Amino acid sequence: AVFDGEPIYFGDMIEYTIIVRNTGDEPVTNILVEDQMVDFEAIIEELELDESEEFTINIIAPNVPGPFENIAQATSTETGTVEDGEIVYIEEPTPLDVPDTGVAPKDTLFGIGVLISGLGLYMTRKKSL
Repeated sequence: AVFDGEPIYFGDMIEYTIIVRNTGDEPVTNILVEDQMVDFEAIIEELELDESEEFTINIIAPNVPGPFENIAQATSTETGTVEDGEIVYIEEPTPLDVPDTGVAPKDTLFGIGVLISGLGLYMTRKKSL
């Protein structure tokens, strides 16, 4: 999936636009607009019929590949809470191609062996708890 035509990767900035529109049949007052993911809050003092307010927020794409949903809420005493969200898909980074020289450095192989051993010990401890 893409956002504005480009794939989204961990660390990319995602720009969301929150639009709060009065679709009712009378003016609405004291609307609290929130996006808890980025600690955003705004107050709209009054929205007339079919009037809207727009807010732009930026979020850094998390380091979790797959669907990522951001949810915004608008709350007033007259309408209660209304929420809506938008889902984007975070792509896994493409691994860099490392040229094959045909020679494996000894230090790298030693490091991999230690890493595998360390993971085995960790998993054993976790199972014994």
